[in-house]
Order: sequence, then structure tokens, then C-alpha cells
Amino acid sequence: MRSGSRSFRVRLLRRGCPLPPHAVRGRVVAGRAVPRAPYGARPLAIVGLVLVLAGCTSGGGEDEGVEARELCHGVLSPGAVRAVRVLGAEDGRYRESRDVPLAQAARTLRGNADAATSRTVVCRVSAAEDGKGDDPLLQVEFTHLGAGDEPRRAREPGQVRYGVGEVAWARDSGAFLAFRCAGGLRRGDPPMVAGSVHVPFTDRHAKLSGAARARAAMTVLHSVSRAMAARLDCRKESRIPAKPPRPLTTSDAR
Repeated sequence: MRSGSRSFRVRLLRRGCPLPPHAVRGRVVAGRAVPRAPYGARPLAIVGLVLVLAGCTSGGGEDEGVEARELCHGVLSPGAVRAVRVLGAEDGRYRESRDVPLAQAARTLRGNADAATSRTVVCRVSAAEDGKGDDPLLQVEFTHLGAGDEPRRAREPGQVRYGVGEVAWARDSGAFLAFRCAGGLRRGDPPMVAGSVHVPFTDRHAKLSGAARARAAMTVLHSVSRAMAARLDCRKESRIPAKPPRPLTTSDAR
């Protein structure tokens, strides 16, 4: 017990933290003798010492962010975690906001059979050191396509088509994936969910090619879309495999 208590005091002093009165016992302090605390008081003293140490080394309560694997409700596959790191923070720490839980998003998609009212952002990620007002590194959202809503198909230069779901494509600014979900939506014609990920161009992407951003965007969207299909009980119908898809061709070749 003496060696452990001594090590706590040393760690406090090395960090420039003040020692609480009960941390110095049986010594001469400020010209007077400080008696040892009674045996029964020692557990409380140890607890107080730990709290002081924790408060001194916590960085003042600053938000240090989370790791990539914790983002988007923890549903990212290992490949999607790597894709976030490709897009993201140099220190590997991120901040997430506007993260509607998948269960709540599923209820919104079921209850609103059109894109305008069903739009739900489930994952918005920024670098931990960025200001909260800055553009995010990526944002994932879902909509329930209504009768008059058509899935956006790859028709523009630079878009890369993927053989997953009903329609899937990616480009340097993001990705799109629509999948059927009759059993999960229970209403709407066609019973289609559209997922998209927006990847705003930031200084962090300056060293990435457009193709690299497109691949990363689709990898993230594939992972979150598969989790959403599972939450809606239509994973098999969605035709979103566990393995990330490979690109088929660019829209220029069509």
C-alpha cells in the first residue's frame, strides 16, 4: 500500500498537480507535523487521490473525439473503418453529430412513403479538432422513395456503377445506393429505400484522387446500408452482400 500511494504522489507531482492534504501523511509539511490518517479513513483518501489525478490529467474535460470504429452506431465494417480513415482525421479521432439511431430511422422510413418527409441523417462525421460549424468529412442519410420518386442512376461523367441493390453508384463527392424493402417498409410503391453519403471536398481530401474518394464513399455507404436493411428486416431482399461491392464500369463507358 505504501509503494502504491507513493507512486500516486509522484505521478501528481510530475504533472504539476497539487497534492491534497490527505496525500501527504506522516511528514513535516509547512513547518508542522502531519499525522497519518486513521486506517478507516485511508480508503476515502485513496478515492480522493484518484479523483484528483483523473481531473488533473483529463485535459480539462475537452472532447477528444472517438475512434472510427465507434462511428455510425458502431455498424461500420473493417473495410468501412479503413475508408473513414482514408477520408478523415490525421490523428484518427472523430466527432459525430445528428446521429439518429437506426431503429428510429427505420420507424421514420416506415411511416413516411415519400422522400421529402422520410429523409433521415443517421451519421454525420467530422474530425475531432474541427469546429462544429465546419463541413463534415461525410454524412449518411436514408429516404423512403415514393411512387413518383425515381432512383438516381449513374448518368454523369465520373460516376462509377456498382452491382449491388437496385441502383448503386459513386463519385468523388459521394455515393448512392437504392434497395428494395417490401417486407420492411410495409407501405409505398415501389417499396424502395435510398441511401446516400455526401463527402464534401475539404482540405483533408486534397491529397486524395476522385477515384479514392468515390471508393471510400461507397464502402461506407455499403456498410451502413446493410445495417439499415437488417434493421428493416429486408437484408436478403435488399441484395446487399456482406462483402463490399466492386465497381462495374464508369458512366462514360455506357
